[in-house]
Amino acid sequence: MMGVKPQTVIDTMERYGISPDRVYLCSDNDRAGNEFAERLMTEYPDMKRIVTPNTYKDWNDMLRGIPKEKEQENDKKEVRQTNMQIYGNKIWNDATDNRDKSIVTVQADDFAKLQEQLERAGINYCAYDRGNSVVIAVNDKDVAAFATAAGVPDIVPQKSNRPYTPPEKNIIGNAEYRYIPQKEYISADRDLVLKMADIMARQNIRFSGRIYPTGKGTLTVSRPDLDRVKDIQNDLISRRSQAAIAEKGQIIGDRGAVTQKRHLYMSTLTPKQFEKIEPFIDTNARYSAVVRDNKVMFSVDRSEAQAFHRALENAKREVGMLDSFAELGLPMDQMIALSPVIHRTAAEDVQLQLLDFFDKRYDAAQFGEMIALVNAYLDQTPTERLGENSRLSEMLEAKSSFDRTIELSDFFSQHDLSDEQRAAVTAMFVGDVTRAQIEVIDESFTAEDIQQYDDILHNALQESDVADFLTAHKQAVIDRENAERVPTEEEVLFPQVDLARFLAEHTLSSDEWEDMAYPLFERGYLEKHNPSENASFGYHLSETELYALAERYHQGDDIRRELALGLMIHASDTSFVILVWLADHNYFNIGGLFFLLIAKAFLNPQLNWGFSEANKKAAERNASQLVF
Repeated sequence: MMGVKPQTVIDTMERYGISPDRVYLCSDNDRAGNEFAERLMTEYPDMKRIVTPNTYKDWNDMLRGIPKEKEQENDKKEVRQTNMQIYGNKIWNDATDNRDKSIVTVQADDFAKLQEQLERAGINYCAYDRGNSVVIAVNDKDVAAFATAAGVPDIVPQKSNRPYTPPEKNIIGNAEYRYIPQKEYISADRDLVLKMADIMARQNIRFSGRIYPTGKGTLTVSRPDLDRVKDIQNDLISRRSQAAIAEKGQIIGDRGAVTQKRHLYMSTLTPKQFEKIEPFIDTNARYSAVVRDNKVMFSVDRSEAQAFHRALENAKREVGMLDSFAELGLPMDQMIALSPVIHRTAAEDVQLQLLDFFDKRYDAAQFGEMIALVNAYLDQTPTERLGENSRLSEMLEAKSSFDRTIELSDFFSQHDLSDEQRAAVTAMFVGDVTRAQIEVIDESFTAEDIQQYDDILHNALQESDVADFLTAHKQAVIDRENAERVPTEEEVLFPQVDLARFLAEHTLSSDEWEDMAYPLFERGYLEKHNPSENASFGYHLSETELYALAERYHQGDDIRRELALGLMIHASDTSFVILVWLADHNYFNIGGLFFLLIAKAFLNPQLNWGFSEANKKAAERNASQLVF
């Protein structure tokens, strides 16, 4: 119960939406456990208490047959030990299995100097005063460094005869994870992390962390403290290096010698894959691992083989799920909130596609609600999950609602709609209309148009009714825009001009058409002749400009607009304004007309200019493509 704290239970209830009537209090049947249960049940009468008979303190003692009297004697012994003076790193001591520790006893007068040496070397230790002597615990792997610091190279350590295994989750820290702002993460060897934690606690740096059975550890700190924490880490690495303490720590999973009754298992994992899943192997089973032919082989006690295999498979599933969610691009805060659900789903081997129920676009409330629903689903028995009261239906309904909200927000971000239009579109999203059907709506739809469109989608007898409505709406928008548009000056003047008469009176002479044909259609003409600076055609097209247009024409450019503007003869101001407007808006037609006249002059059979048939056919093809 994390120190028998009622607030921990309350926080868990609030986080996962657990009602009091679903909470069962199974605390110890002693003074602390009973007070803990009474405080909670006073505030939440719907909670239920499950307690052992008064003969036993807890269920474990009941199974082991240890009555309260013997337990009370052990409690008194623990009280006496608690009152002892403790030195060194208690965080390390509480997070480390006694099987991994060596015990050394020194004289009390020698301890002060030895303690200074241990601190200077960055060695993890924990000691307590026993009158004239001090009992010191260190890592098995640090015995040689301890002997050097103590100046006793032939020291003979002892092993503890008191069994102790750290908590399964092995959480450390002086602050709860959720209360650390601007989170930053540090991962390192467990021994280094535990020594860092000791120093950080003494310097009042807030942190939370977890120690894994695999020899790794993580620390969570606030961003403003990150530089200080890294300085501590770098300083420790330097000190431990001088003391010859390897940062890789113990052999993977090694908890002393494996018995002869061992189970060897050659896995399909590569060393790189094992390195990735190693922190997630959540087990106290003793195992070691070696690499054979680029595959990891495990050695585990036969009595613990089943538990280890289960933990290994759970870790594989958990890492696979984490990788899949990482590919979705979930931010760190969502990944952290989701990790307990992922761990639980993997550990219980629940056949549930979590990926289908989470989206990085969910806000905090939506994400939290979905996590609560998934936990409620996991709380059900396998039979309940398949029955009519399965919480899966609530998860699907919530997902549909969240996804619709996201789609609606996305649609509104692409359109500038009024409140009335938004309300009408929202009503469609709530219904069974698809996103594709809604995508046709834009700012031209009034709120009434949207409602009418929605009615047609639901009541149309055939698909053509919907198409007819959209076509009619589009035409209505065009008519409305035309009715509201103010005509331009050119559009007002155009009906006043006799364009046919203008073109008839001011067209070029046949000689000009023929002169223009040479540079445009005769092969090699531009290389043999230079333009005259004084010659011009039409209104203001100089021969130099014509030659430049001809060069562009031979290169494949469309020159009809420039040709039309250059050849139009200046008449009245109104006529000229109209012709410029026509050239800008219909230059393919006007320019095409002039171009065709030149081409026809070039192809005149009465003129024998000596052009090749290839040139004539090319000009004829160009002329035939000019549609006006």
